[in-house]
Amino acid sequence: MICSRRTRVSSFSAASHGHRPPASRSEQPAGERSIIHGDDDQIVPIGPSAHASSKLVKRATLKIYPGGSHRLADTHKDQLNADLPAFLKS
Repeated sequence: MICSRRTRVSSFSAASHGHRPPASRSEQPAGERSIIHGDDDQIVPIGPSAHASSKLVKRATLKIYPGGSHRLADTHKDQLNADLPAFLKS
């Protein structure tokens, strides 16, 4: 999950699977981004998705949830509900 302060929330999985080309570094909108990913995601593995996107996306911070699966919004909702507003306020 990628979140920017401009309230843009999107999934990186579409870009990592070739459905759309990733924006070049110069085409990315301004603002900080938070990339949140579980380290136990069996559907979208952390290496080719979160680790790769955190290197490609300017001003990105990668937050890894230990034991987090593909269903972070269900399995880690309390942590996610705390982390997103904290990021947006920072």
